[in-house]
Amino acid sequence: MPNIATMKILPNVINAGTTFNLKFQLDKFPASEWSASLMMRGASNIDIVATSKENHFEFNISSNHTAKWVAGYYWCCLRISKNDIHHQVEENTVLIKQDLTQVSKAFDGRNHIQKVLDAIEAVIEGRANKDQESYAINNRQLKRTPIADLLKLRNCYKQELSQQLAVKKRGNSLLGRNIFVRLS
Repeated sequence: MPNIATMKILPNVINAGTTFNLKFQLDKFPASEWSASLMMRGASNIDIVATSKENHFEFNISSNHTAKWVAGYYWCCLRISKNDIHHQVEENTVLIKQDLTQVSKAFDGRNHIQKVLDAIEAVIEGRANKDQESYAINNRQLKRTPIADLLKLRNCYKQELSQQLAVKKRGNSLLGRNIFVRLS
């Protein structure tokens, strides 16, 4: 039997306050004979049981219900079961994003990488008019990070942000779509 725990069914991101709908089919495990459940552990515990519709499993959680989900990273386990037999279909991490309709104070939606990249670029911009990398006044010395080092650091963070955006794009493409998986 193949290692079904390496499949990709779950999205990378779920937005709290929106409808969560995920349909999938496992040919070797017909929905008419098996049940599916999703356990998510992180800032809170979330357990969902799929409904069996025709030949596929479906998670359909209302926006009113997901609005109560606490934002953060969750460790997830998607399982199928029949009597005392349990198979782990997927293990993954999922980011549950905060429901922006529930935010009442100032909010900065940038992630850590974007915040650091913006800070590095602000330092580079602030340094554009300063030609000294170090100076001393009254026995106190200040040394600035060399521009070349800042540029290298900026490039590293730009690359990391590009990779993160590519992963996010792939993850968001799974939301609300049917995913059919065939086991051979």
